[in-house]
Amino acid sequence: ADEFFWQRRNFLWRQGMASRLETDPFWSEGRDRLCDIRGLGTSCPAVRLVSGWWDIFLRQALEDFASCVAARGSGSGGGGGSGIQLIVYCGGHFGVGGGHGKDIALATLAWYDEHVLGLSSASAPSSGAAVQLEVFGGQPNEFLGFPTWPPPGALFRKLFVQGTGVAGGVPGRLGGLSAAPPAPGSGDQLRYVYDPKDPTPYVGGGWLNFRKDGPKDQRALELRKDVLVITSEPFDETCDLVGVVKATLFMQCSAPECDVVARLCVVRAPKKLRWPDLRGWSTGLGPGSSLNLCESLVRVPFAADSSGAPGVKHIDIDVGVVCCRVERGDQLRLHVCSAVHPRAMRHPLGTGDWLLSSKVGPLAELMLISDSSRPSCVELPFFAPASASTSRCV
Repeated sequence: ADEFFWQRRNFLWRQGMASRLETDPFWSEGRDRLCDIRGLGTSCPAVRLVSGWWDIFLRQALEDFASCVAARGSGSGGGGGSGIQLIVYCGGHFGVGGGHGKDIALATLAWYDEHVLGLSSASAPSSGAAVQLEVFGGQPNEFLGFPTWPPPGALFRKLFVQGTGVAGGVPGRLGGLSAAPPAPGSGDQLRYVYDPKDPTPYVGGGWLNFRKDGPKDQRALELRKDVLVITSEPFDETCDLVGVVKATLFMQCSAPECDVVARLCVVRAPKKLRWPDLRGWSTGLGPGSSLNLCESLVRVPFAADSSGAPGVKHIDIDVGVVCCRVERGDQLRLHVCSAVHPRAMRHPLGTGDWLLSSKVGPLAELMLISDSSRPSCVELPFFAPASASTSRCV
């Protein structure tokens, strides 16, 4: 593409695409940062950051909030009046702007009137908490308030991957999530095949794709054979998930390198089931809408062991951040797959420079393992709704 448009190779574009890790030397000069906020120290100005849970810029907003708090001192994140505030709405980039644009503009102008011009205003949002998070699945205009990010006081719990048996000698792709770790001597495997000629698409969380902006029903995607679908039992009581979601996966792959995607969804229990969900029951997915909350993609080298067989790789993934109410009867669901095409470039599984070649390699078989010595799991930040320090509405 660069040679077609510019008649030459574009070094910055190619290196930016190829350097996928923050630790790669290409990024060491700060090419991905417009400003060294931490370097400003106490001269860092007042900042009000606004984003959405499915916004392409959410990660940067969270990083900028932490940098501003670090620059201005430990007290700067203790309340809106201290000069740093973070607001996160439900929705993607377009959804937040389209649904809350007027309110955001008025509140932000009042914020800078107070902190830049020194004008007091009854509409200024300074009285709120430093971090205000809209609850996905909560009441209309319901926000949780916290003094900083990540929210303090979360109770982290692990849900462990369980298999559902082997059919015809081949592990399946549907599994369960359990609070109980794998028992000694027991173990489960889940399996899928990634085809670079038909990479797994994405649904929802569209990153500047208006048609796929925000949370979307994943049920059509979950019918694909290249997606592991791992579901918890229905929740017995209502709780909130607020904070950072992490996953630990033990995986094996027939290819020397492949991408791994981990996605957390919430399955909303039907409020009123007028007709039996025959499709849900026949596929083993059950009823209800499966809505994407957060996800992450990592590129993983799968080194072979001394015998030449594919080795088992320990993969730690920061899946993303959430603020979601899980009602009684709802379920949590983990997806594991190897592409989010075309949001991220597919792994071609070929040899040579994957940016310069359109050739693809053979199919890759991936196995997710969960046993007592390799317990694959997802780690979740739980809050009881009544126990969080909250400011229910901005």
